[in-house]
Amino acid sequence: HAELLSQSEKMLPLEDLQAEIPFREKTQRKGLKKHASTLNTVRIYFLNGLFLPHKGTNIVNIATPWSRNYYRRKAVLNYDELTQRGFITRRSFRKTMSVMARSIARAWHLVRRFKAVGNAWREAEPILTSRSFWNEYLGLK
Repeated sequence: HAELLSQSEKMLPLEDLQAEIPFREKTQRKGLKKHASTLNTVRIYFLNGLFLPHKGTNIVNIATPWSRNYYRRKAVLNYDELTQRGFITRRSFRKTMSVMARSIARAWHLVRRFKAVGNAWREAEPILTSRSFWNEYLGLK
């Protein structure tokens, strides 16, 4: 866990984040009910507003991060109500396009190799699903 946590966003006290996105509870609650469901199709076509100009910032409870809370936002304060800490995520067209390109390349690679991987799994399945294999692999016996 320590390695994964070191790579995640650093949670900071809300007071440290106030300068960039002022925290107001009413603003956050209002943002949850703001968008009608008819916009879902439009969001899909425009990659959740990535190709549209941004409309400021928003505040999102870290326990309920709906994609509509990030729609056309330049920056979003993700906060944890229990600890009163949070982090800011910023919109980046360049990073999004990079991740999408890599995802499409991996999906294409998977589609091309699906049959070979499926055959390899069918051959190895009896071994990989046996209790003796996992006991030896995990060093239990």
